[in-house]
Amino acid sequence: MKRRYVVDEKVRAAHARNFLDCVKSRQQPVENLEVGHHVTAVSQLGNVALRSKSRIEWDAAAERVAGNDAANALLFRSYRAPWKLA
Repeated sequence: MKRRYVVDEKVRAAHARNFLDCVKSRQQPVENLEVGHHVTAVSQLGNVALRSKSRIEWDAAAERVAGNDAANALLFRSYRAPWKLA
C-alpha cells in the first residue's frame, strides 16, 4: 500500500494566517524565513540532481553546487526584460 502525505487544511490555513498576522505586526512567524529557506533548498536540490542526472555536493556557505556548472545553471532562471533579480 502506497502512502500519501496530505496537508490538513486547518494546518495550512493556520500557517498562512500566522504569516499574514506577522506581516502586519512585524513579529517573527512560528516558522522563520531561514528555516523555510533551508527546507525549500533541500527539495529543490533533489530536483536539480534529477534534472542534471548527476550526484551533487552542496556548498552551503556559497549556496552553489560544488564543481558542477550544469547543476548550478538549474538553480536560477533567466528573467524577461526589464525584470531582473537585484
